[in-house]
Amino acid sequence: MKGQWNLKLIKGSTPDPKPDMKAVWSNSLHKSAIKNSRMGTVLSGIKYVAISDMGSHTYMDQIENDFELISNLMELIGLLTPREFMQLFPITKTYDGERWGEKDYFYAMDHINKMNIDKPIGEERQVFDFLWDYVNWDVTSFLINAMENLDNLCNVRGITGPMDKFIEESGLTTYYSHTDEVTGQEYLINSDTGETTPVKRPKPRYLNPVR
Repeated sequence: MKGQWNLKLIKGSTPDPKPDMKAVWSNSLHKSAIKNSRMGTVLSGIKYVAISDMGSHTYMDQIENDFELISNLMELIGLLTPREFMQLFPITKTYDGERWGEKDYFYAMDHINKMNIDKPIGEERQVFDFLWDYVNWDVTSFLINAMENLDNLCNVRGITGPMDKFIEESGLTTYYSHTDEVTGQEYLINSDTGETTPVKRPKPRYLNPVR
């Protein structure tokens, strides 16, 4: 037939699987530690912790290993100068934080300028304050996971963690989830009253009855 198109199916190559970045940074951390590379260990360690969901860890050994890793990293960070740390994790270049009431490049640099940029950051408290005022997504994620790990460690040891203490002092009500092993029903439990509320999840459309 005149004007008919002859179509040919061309098979594309299978896309390469995405790399497991957690494994990548774990291997890099191990190699840096063997080489006794302070800068490499801090870089790989922060990257690794930043993408690890340490708040979900429940086994005592795992939680303690996480805590030991984070503690060692905090100690190594304290040995770096602010200038060295900025070489590893450049401050995010956002400049409108004052307008939105958020931390930005100017906020972080103002904090750093109050320090000696070529003097080691210092002890654990100085390191925490430095990281808290820093503006970089990897650093923020690292700090969040570090705090979640500390909360987990306190909870499994039967003591009040910093987050629980903050909530308690603020007078906030916390809720804990519980799943009935027999029915599979999930509940939220009010920590103040003990009242339970069943969790209702939306039913998928394909389960709606046909009329």
